[in-house]
Amino acid sequence: MKKSSLLIHIIPTLQNGGAETMLARIIEEFYKLKIKQYVFTINGNDNDFHFRSIIPFCEIIHLNKNKSKAFKILQSNQNSTLIGWMYKSFVLVYRFKYKFKLFKPVIWNVRNSNFRFFQFYQKIGLLFFGIFSRLFNPKIIYCSYKSKDVHELYFFTKKNSIVIQNRLAKKYSHTKNEIKLPKKFILFVGRYNKQKGVNRLLRISKKILFKNEDFKLIIAGYGWIKENIPISIRNKVELLGDVKNIFSLYKKSKCLLFTSISGEGYPNVIPEAMVSGTPIIAFEAGDSKLIIDNYKFGKTVNNEMRFETELEKFMKKKFTKSEIELEIKKQKQNLNFKKTLEEYKKFIF
Repeated sequence: MKKSSLLIHIIPTLQNGGAETMLARIIEEFYKLKIKQYVFTINGNDNDFHFRSIIPFCEIIHLNKNKSKAFKILQSNQNSTLIGWMYKSFVLVYRFKYKFKLFKPVIWNVRNSNFRFFQFYQKIGLLFFGIFSRLFNPKIIYCSYKSKDVHELYFFTKKNSIVIQNRLAKKYSHTKNEIKLPKKFILFVGRYNKQKGVNRLLRISKKILFKNEDFKLIIAGYGWIKENIPISIRNKVELLGDVKNIFSLYKKSKCLLFTSISGEGYPNVIPEAMVSGTPIIAFEAGDSKLIIDNYKFGKTVNNEMRFETELEKFMKKKFTKSEIELEIKKQKQNLNFKKTLEEYKKFIF
């Protein structure tokens, strides 16, 4: 790779999400390799969740506040490679490429898979991007095999594309959380969003918590408020918001509930739970089944009744310490982020 090359990541915001977590890790690892980088956010600000974790490794410029500085960087660096993270960035990277006469190919980093049945506008948008990709031929990184399959149905170009799974993008941490946790709890990690299957999460939890009075549900993720929770189980649900050290929750949880409906590419919460030895019940979304099929303490299902049945089994089942340690060791090897980093380096440079 040439030392003179510059990598510019363009992303809507740096809020706490799968794409943003992946970007933060990539930036840190590329910084160690002495690769010069910038992050341009479209609508971000200094209070975004990942701002502080990225700023030690590269400069962040918010286009909605300091577009002129971003333009100066682009004008003086024709050797820049632009990576658009998520759909809002895809057309923008081409606008910058032609406006500032950059000669390197641009890269689209696709983070979603399928949309729900009634998301007509999103599907029309996907079709637009598919046709656009055939006209302008970007290099494309898909975060999952499901994502690649879905986008190619919408006519995304098959040239210069690759699947690079995230694996364990978040750094594993042994440090303890200061949060006081109940003795027995099941766990959901994700923002409040229909895409995350929040309605079926609450339907399932309501039944499970009534049957198992000694358990609570802990929810870690932004956007949740008490009013989202049915009154009948409000006293059995704890909302933690964004949690810095999520691994301490995984390790103490009886089971992770993955209820996403659509839109997921590579669900980061699943490998995070796997390297913690946490049992997982999951609906099939993105590559969830493909990942969990290689995990001793995981089960994928396709309806709520089956989800409840399998969840209750895991809540009652006990695994030996040696079983858990062996599985954790196996998953840490399988999900080693070094593999992902090497694939990114090879494809970009």
